Amino acid sequence: MQEFSAYFTEEELLFIRNQAAINESSNRFSNAVLELIHNKEWLRVGMPDYTKNGPMNAYNIALLFEALAYADGSLGWAINLGAGANMFLGYLAKDVSKELSQNKKLWFAGSGAITGKAIEAEEGYKLSGHWSYASGSLYATHFTANAYLYDENKKPIIDENGKPVFRSFLFPAEKVEILDTWHTMGLRASCSNDYKTTNCIVPKKHSFDLTKGSTFTEHTLYRFPFDAFATTNIAVMCTGIAQHFIEVFKRDIGTKKPLYGELTLGNIPHVEQKFKSLTETFYKAREMFLADIKYLWQAVADSVSDLIILDDKLQLSARKAADASYELIMGMYRYCGMNTVFSQNELSKIVRDFLVATQHFSISPLQSLPNKE
Repeated sequence: MQEFSAYFTEEELLFIRNQAAINESSNRFSNAVLELIHNKEWLRVGMPDYTKNGPMNAYNIALLFEALAYADGSLGWAINLGAGANMFLGYLAKDVSKELSQNKKLWFAGSGAITGKAIEAEEGYKLSGHWSYASGSLYATHFTANAYLYDENKKPIIDENGKPVFRSFLFPAEKVEILDTWHTMGLRASCSNDYKTTNCIVPKKHSFDLTKGSTFTEHTLYRFPFDAFATTNIAVMCTGIAQHFIEVFKRDIGTKKPLYGELTLGNIPHVEQKFKSLTETFYKAREMFLADIKYLWQAVADSVSDLIILDDKLQLSARKAADASYELIMGMYRYCGMNTVFSQNELSKIVRDFLVATQHFSISPLQSLPNKE
């Protein structure tokens, strides 16, 4: 299992796990957890000024997010999406990025769906829309959103291929109405609510294009294929939560006896062998997945012109790692017994968080079907 002590102490891990139960009941992070997040600067790892040499690389970001998901699914998910959105500072104008980064509690929330409308205006753009699943919505200082562009006459702007043009936009949280939609079985404290805005004026400098790289830095992170980066960081939610499951399952099967059974679960040959097989498969899939992150990162760093093969390979291995996580957790959960059906049980929360995480489309089995479009 990964050495997680690089990311938090044992005391901090215990604190996060204790708070997780409280946060699940309140459907949000406590002020103490928010303070820890900002003190650790977890949301800043992808920002241009994270260190004097720039942001973390994609591999280390993935390991951090995995460790946080191992600690608590909601924490990992919220930091993954929040830090991933804060990375957009690298795509804004340099002066805007520098000004925003002065806020030590900066937190972007948003959605990748293109469900907004942005009309060109003298002040920049007039943005309206309704977007879903803005993780960290109740903690955010700013929101991002994607919207199709329209000219001042409200006619769609079309590119040279006849397709509608869209851009990404950044605007303050006070311009947003957060909708109370996140009532879920898992990842509750991630606060992934819907949000909307109407006729929000967004200056041109607060719009950006993720498909064209950074406007002011050549750092590899801002040239790394964004879809691969996003898929990677959803997949490590699964591998992180799976490692939490492994830990708790190992701990509990040493003492738990099935109804009318004489042996503990850990001493039943069938259970022992199945657990061993599934965990070995999981760790092999995880190892290949992490290696593919390194391969793609190095290719981007070396300015390799054709990244398609490595990009596709990484996204495939990310989904395989997520699949192996699913087979492990679902395969062994059946043996855990009735005590795990209660919401306050630790394994119950692990499984519920995991099931919500696996619904993200980037790691869906549908992605691997032929002609999925």
